[in-house]
Amino acid sequence: MVVHGADVLLGADHLKVFMMVLCLAADRANTAVDPDGDLRNQPVVIEHFVFLLDDVRAEEFAAGIKDPDVVVRVEGDFLMVALDLDVWRPEAAGRP
Repeated sequence: MVVHGADVLLGADHLKVFMMVLCLAADRANTAVDPDGDLRNQPVVIEHFVFLLDDVRAEEFAAGIKDPDVVVRVEGDFLMVALDLDVWRPEAAGRP
């Protein structure tokens, strides 16, 4: 999922909750079935969302959403957030 104009989210009281809900919802959806609708028979895919920023630098936005349950990465102009699999899937089963 790509969120365009994500600048407006910086500083919102619910930003960390929003990030977590997006990551958890996508993770649940993708670990239940394959893209063809069949039950998953392959390892899970690492879920992530891309936030496209207009004016705020990605590093600045990333600093505002640090949370121990997610991994936040900045690559160029892109900010990516994913579930931290060390927290959510500490066992080898269910990990990519």
